Amino acid sequence: MNPEVERIWTKLETHQNKVPSSEVNRRERRLVVGDFAAAVTEIELTSPARLKAWVGWSITPSQHYDRTVPLRHNTTRHFDNLGGGRWMEVHTEAIETDEEIVDWMLRELQDWVATNGKRAQSEDDI
Repeated sequence: MNPEVERIWTKLETHQNKVPSSEVNRRERRLVVGDFAAAVTEIELTSPARLKAWVGWSITPSQHYDRTVPLRHNTTRHFDNLGGGRWMEVHTEAIETDEEIVDWMLRELQDWVATNGKRAQSEDDI
């Protein structure tokens, strides 16, 4: 794995204590809490590095949850490395630091746990 991507994973792993009951899966580079996970992967062996950060299901939800319940979809973001701990979010071109990416992943994972993977019902769902 590219050292820049490895650094993001190490920071995520280091902050595991910010998400109660989380477990580290080093083989898959995931921080897991029950049915939910935050993960970091390298998209391609490119220079500069390209990172995929996602938060969502660690299982197949349709096998474990009532299909009539509105469930969330995984949230995925892609970043190109700019060097010096800075990344450009591919879709928005926003510049973020290692810490900002890790903080987003931790907040998002905490939100998934708090909502138990369910999305808020909108008027369209009624």
